Amino acid sequence: MFCNTGVPGLTGQNTLVGQVSLLHIPSYFIQWFGFESTTGNNPSTVTSGLGGFVGRHIVWLDVAQRVDIQVASADTIRVHNGNSLTEAGNVTLVW
Repeated sequence: MFCNTGVPGLTGQNTLVGQVSLLHIPSYFIQWFGFESTTGNNPSTVTSGLGGFVGRHIVWLDVAQRVDIQVASADTIRVHNGNSLTEAGNVTLVW
């Protein structure tokens, strides 16, 4: 689960929520299924995949689609900020 509270100082802009379920097969891959947040007037879309390669997109964390959760290895994930601005939000892991 995640939420993006936007760019500090710009309250209410670039905010969203979404969720992804992950399946981890140690040393082999991470598999996922979930929902990207809505972007503007567009409805939410499904995100799903399987991979162990660095940089593989899992789910977007911002409206501009520059901050996402990615595969970091067959055993880890990372939050990647491809934006020049600092973003604020929460990622909650439940296991």
